[in-house]
Amino acid sequence: MPVDLRVAEPHDPAWFAPRLRPADIAELTAASGPDVRATLERALEQSLGKAWVAMLGEEPIALFGLAPFGLLSSSAAPWMVGTPALTTQGRALMSIGRAYCDMAKSEFSLLVNYVDVRNTASVRWLKRLGFEMGEPVPFGVEQRPFMRFEMRSDHV
Repeated sequence: MPVDLRVAEPHDPAWFAPRLRPADIAELTAASGPDVRATLERALEQSLGKAWVAMLGEEPIALFGLAPFGLLSSSAAPWMVGTPALTTQGRALMSIGRAYCDMAKSEFSLLVNYVDVRNTASVRWLKRLGFEMGEPVPFGVEQRPFMRFEMRSDHV
């Protein structure tokens, strides 16, 4: 079954929050605190309309977006969370990820964010997409080890 995309809607964080992969819940909690839904709502709001849902048939499997650092900024923070069903869609996830990065790099010169080192599937995926990974540093409300990841573009 193909994976399709739709624009994220305000109700999506409430749907995704209790259905996320355990590693995504742990990462969001370590970075921003225990209210996962509020964290997703904030990420969606900060993405200024640049957020999508990956759908496997009628089932939402990933929520992702791109949060600019300011209205005139040439840098943005890419983010993505998913349900356990996302792990069965490796090929589609790479295809979506590459298209997402290409689109983002056409608009922003720097894509940068942090990933929890315990979220090994996400770390592997980011490396395969071509992000440069930094050394682990204490990050977020729990000060757990996170790695900065970044990708630069010459197009902007």
